Amino acid sequence: IQFILLLPSLLYCRKNIFNFQIKLLYQMLKFGIPFLPAALLLLIIELSDRFFIHHLLPAGDVLTYSAGYKVGAIILIIVNAFNQNWQPYLNKQAGKNKIQHAINNFQKIGNVFIVFLITVASVLFLFWEELASLHIPFLQTSLIHSNYIQPNAEIVPIVMCAYILYGV
Repeated sequence: IQFILLLPSLLYCRKNIFNFQIKLLYQMLKFGIPFLPAALLLLIIELSDRFFIHHLLPAGDVLTYSAGYKVGAIILIIVNAFNQNWQPYLNKQAGKNKIQHAINNFQKIGNVFIVFLITVASVLFLFWEELASLHIPFLQTSLIHSNYIQPNAEIVPIVMCAYILYGV
């Protein structure tokens, strides 16, 4: 099924599929490979808490924690989107020797971002149970099973606060 869905784009781009520049690939790998260890370590840090929960608490608690963590991670998505858009701008301004201008902009934008982040987290905190129990018709299920909603009442706010602090 995936191949059938991919076939039109393969036919459309068939001229350019095997036409790539080795020099450009080398430059991209040279830029990206140093970030690989950091990305792997970040992944290990993000998932290590489940390892400890599995060994310290009963088996079902890992599922409960993971469900609550996904709701709190909405804040992480917002923080990462901001960071991935802000850092290239800062680097571009630094290259133009306008770093002070970028820092002044960051102070203004940062204040607005913090208020936005706290507002989104507050709304999520107030309505996360309703959002989690929202029924998705085409999946015939809710976002989080009803058995895991109430136990996550303690987990979701902690994860959200942690990601707000991470974003600040």
